[in-house]
Amino acid sequence: MNPSASPEMGSLRLFYALWPDDEVRDALMRVQQRIAGRKIRRGNLHLTLAFLGQQSVDRLPALEDALSSLSIETMRLSIDRIGYFPHNRIAWSGMSRPSDPLIRLHHDLTDKLNDCGIVFDSTSRFRPHVTLARDADVPEDFEFDPIAWRANHVVLMESMQDAGGVVYRVLASRRAE
Repeated sequence: MNPSASPEMGSLRLFYALWPDDEVRDALMRVQQRIAGRKIRRGNLHLTLAFLGQQSVDRLPALEDALSSLSIETMRLSIDRIGYFPHNRIAWSGMSRPSDPLIRLHHDLTDKLNDCGIVFDSTSRFRPHVTLARDADVPEDFEFDPIAWRANHVVLMESMQDAGGVVYRVLASRRAE
């Protein structure tokens, strides 16, 4: 049985994300070294576009259709700052100014999910970031060379728990054309 599935409802914990390539992951790991907290595994680094929470497995075809109908273009993102969410003690890296294509992609995705009747938290303000550490101390203010991310890979992910922590599994994937 899938560890993230709810046995009563046959549900999965899901989200859509921009998935970085190895070069961007390596650069994020170098920044992460300077952060105190429970570090995110290299293979789990991502930028969440929409967190769906628990979704019924019978919604997967609609969620995959939403992904396949997205207009995805290659975006040039510049990860150039460190941030902190004090309410849940998350240290992150993000952009001083999110790109217009990223904002359009997020809006397109949330519109498609709403059109499909997918229930998720669409009221929270979109704050694009890559979580570097949980249970983190407030990071010191430090400079680093901006990470140039040629973002072109959107995934539908399942989040699962195992003995070692959180594990992500790609359920559907799409790249810019």
